[in-house]
Amino acid sequence: MERARLARRFTQHAVAKQLGITQPHYSKVVRGTAALTNGMHDAMDAWLNQNPPPSVQRTDELMRLTRRIERDVAKLNRLLAQEGRRPQRRALASEERP
Repeated sequence: MERARLARRFTQHAVAKQLGITQPHYSKVVRGTAALTNGMHDAMDAWLNQNPPPSVQRTDELMRLTRRIERDVAKLNRLLAQEGRRPQRRALASEERP
């Protein structure tokens, strides 16, 4: 169950919500300290069928884009620091761009 969640890149909170339980309860189910009821098992099967894991190609593309964005943000922050400006935590909105 946990491997399926991780492969789909969902948070425990998101899966727990789909199962109708809390995140702490989901965590206990994963650790084996709480039982997975038949109802939760059926809900998990339905959720897995509705949310297939991303393809390897798509995952690779997402990772490449993520690395590129991280490099660009680092470069932006270096340039801003050289100008004595504060580094950005988010992309500049169109009205904020120079």
